[in-house]
Amino acid sequence: MLTITGTLYYRAPEMFSGGGYNEKVDIWSTGITIYKLITGRTPFESEYHSKTINNIMSAELTFPPAFDRYSPSLRNLVAKMLKKDPKERPSALDCLRDMWFYSTGNSYPHNLMLN
Repeated sequence: MLTITGTLYYRAPEMFSGGGYNEKVDIWSTGITIYKLITGRTPFESEYHSKTINNIMSAELTFPPAFDRYSPSLRNLVAKMLKKDPKERPSALDCLRDMWFYSTGNSYPHNLMLN
């Protein structure tokens, strides 16, 4: 895809490079949403749009103390979802199979084992 859509703070880095993107932008946006639900803000936002874009493209992901109240496996999942390189991000199925879902006490969805 080549069309730029979505709210700036939730856009994946590859959306700014002009080379197209795939479903991994949705993994990024979901990671941003989880981060915001925990901290109240998105991880790369700035007062200025140009700085926000620069942060999305190159700033290191950091986790504020708010994440300390949650399991390390949730932090690890979010970190994987927010990898700058889309090839390094998990698929949606990989996210559902992540250790964090087990640590919440949920049973493993048997139909996910088939894929």
